[in-house]
Amino acid sequence: MTSDGPTAPKADLSPRTPRIVMIVDNTIDGDSRVQKSARFMASLGWEVFLVGRSPSTERQTTRLDAAVVIKAPTELTLHKRPTLAPRRTLKSVFAYRDKSQASAATLRAKWRKIDFDSYLATHTGIPAFLKKISFVLQRAMHRLRNDQFKRRVSQAKAPRRFAGFTGRSARNTWSYDDPFLADLELAIAPVLAELAPDLIHAHDYRSIGIAVRYADRCSRKGKRPPVVYDAHEFLPGIEGIADARKRRGNETYEAFYLRKSDAIITVAEGIRQELVNRHGLKQNPMIVANVPMARASHWSESGPSVNPWIATGRQDSRLRGWRRSSTRTIYRDPGTD
Repeated sequence: MTSDGPTAPKADLSPRTPRIVMIVDNTIDGDSRVQKSARFMASLGWEVFLVGRSPSTERQTTRLDAAVVIKAPTELTLHKRPTLAPRRTLKSVFAYRDKSQASAATLRAKWRKIDFDSYLATHTGIPAFLKKISFVLQRAMHRLRNDQFKRRVSQAKAPRRFAGFTGRSARNTWSYDDPFLADLELAIAPVLAELAPDLIHAHDYRSIGIAVRYADRCSRKGKRPPVVYDAHEFLPGIEGIADARKRRGNETYEAFYLRKSDAIITVAEGIRQELVNRHGLKQNPMIVANVPMARASHWSESGPSVNPWIATGRQDSRLRGWRRSSTRTIYRDPGTD
């Protein structure tokens, strides 16, 4: 990957050729699956944009051969909100406003104990008695407020059992169960709107909702771009999500938006079967294995054993207008020919 530097010119977005935008929740560097997909689509004449996360607070524009790489800054504001500043309830009206206030008050309470002991060392009688009353009341109030704040944080992390009662349908609780998904959408959705793609390729489970929701918004204007979901892995089998609430949020997110995609591809037969069984898919996802391929002619319609890049075009009638009705789109690494 080569960089155009901080003064990289903005890409020409005039509608001259079909445009595909591939979105992913990482920085794109080192993601060979995403990069191979981009290279091949560019070799077919598509205008290719890769959109991922910026490692800094600045938007970065670089190039990957013929593809334009845009890295959008992702502020983890909503992700941090539940523990930094959880919402107040009737049972926590005295709770500290946020984590910084609670931390400062705890330090103040520790200092107040030192100050109290120092005072008693040099004072007796009524002044010492009044000082003790003040200290005890302040300590009790701090403990009350701190306990309520901890309870608010605990409640913010707990699963929401009555989502419907609060006016949110169950399918939308993912933004509360894992607010990072909402932060990611805040970063990538404006880039999608700027690029106005003809086709969206959503890599991995954190991207599918962003793609489908953008496509749904476009449908209100009369043109909905098709969405291809690329399931890099079987989400319930991932061991890296230790938080039960976040796991539930991500699984709910994928399950709901996966069904609204126009085509699904994945990396292996085992994952394909798991996706079909778990989500009740009527059409088998297509396989694009993470292995090199010598020739495109190795492709077969039934789902190959060593076939890394599978056609996604005419299998689904909704996708026939991508490029030409007589052309299949096969992802592969052009460097392996």
